Amino acid sequence: MGSVVWTHHRETGALAMFPPVGQALAALPHPRATVADAALRAITDDNYGWM
Repeated sequence: MGSVVWTHHRETGALAMFPPVGQALAALPHPRATVADAALRAITDDNYGWM
């Protein structure tokens, strides 16, 4: 069973998340930064570890 945990946005890059938004969140200058392009890269077997 999963759990919900609050964490700093800079720490999300290493987390297993779906959709895989962690690296995009970690790259933001601050948690409420404006995002011009919200498109994420395609999810494939080569770039995502399915659980």
